Amino acid sequence: GNAVLCLGALKLENNKEGKIQVSGSKQLLKIFVDNNGYINGQMPDFKLIGKLKQAKEGFPLIPLKGITQILVFKNYNKNELWLKNDAQKIIKRNGLEKSLAVVVDYIERDNDFFKIKPYVYFKKGLRYEIVRETSCGSATTAVGIFLSNLTNKSIKYQKVIQPSGDSLYVSVKKIGNRFESYLSGKVKILYQGPFDLNN
Repeated sequence: GNAVLCLGALKLENNKEGKIQVSGSKQLLKIFVDNNGYINGQMPDFKLIGKLKQAKEGFPLIPLKGITQILVFKNYNKNELWLKNDAQKIIKRNGLEKSLAVVVDYIERDNDFFKIKPYVYFKKGLRYEIVRETSCGSATTAVGIFLSNLTNKSIKYQKVIQPSGDSLYVSVKKIGNRFESYLSGKVKILYQGPFDLNN
């Protein structure tokens, strides 16, 4: 998700809209700049088969293509070591240790926005690791999908504050058994030019 917005910022320097393709999806994704100057990037479609699942602990479990999201609406203010250990326990209890990738996303609602602390579990070489992300587009998208499914309504520009303190916005439209979703945010191009990897 973050990569889509960054590439979108480069691709849309001289245009208002375009399309890109991402790995793992044959779908051409729309990108555009809105009236607020935000880059908007379409996420690959998520098809809902039956109802959204629940983890054994009762937390919403959202199986996105290539990454499973578990939304935990408590314990947001626990310390990092506690959250990391808790995330590993949740993954193990739900039999997800051999998954391609899992995000355990600790969430706090504050009036009309959400704050997230995503812990991403993935295979690195021969071992699995769990790391805390400073920004997570897929976790932000999962919050939007959960809200859209819960309310049975479209979600527009839902503010989700990342661990970095910056905000991403998610918009989700439910169409039958699938969700069309967009991530939006401000993107600042810091550098364009060659890189010397030897220095």
